[in-house]
Amino acid sequence: MKTLLAVIIFATTSVGAWELGDVDHDSAITCTDVQLVLDFVAQGDSTKLDVSLADMSKNGEVTAYDAALLKEIIGPAPTSISGLRSVPFAEVKMKART
Repeated sequence: MKTLLAVIIFATTSVGAWELGDVDHDSAITCTDVQLVLDFVAQGDSTKLDVSLADMSKNGEVTAYDAALLKEIIGPAPTSISGLRSVPFAEVKMKART
């Protein structure tokens, strides 16, 4: 219960007009926000995100841990998409040539 409460607090905290974690200002915390934080950590390019919204742990640094906290908010990625089927690569190659 304490963990859930902490996540709710992070999810509802805001910086200015934007919610903490919504680094791309699209009014939703999505996997894009997680990827932008990871890209920032790896490359240091802050032109695509609002760094002030990326520090989920509020420790003054933006790290992969902040991306992990964002990921906890949005939940697990879907493991399958209904209505789609896998196609063997050879079948795709053959269809492309015809």
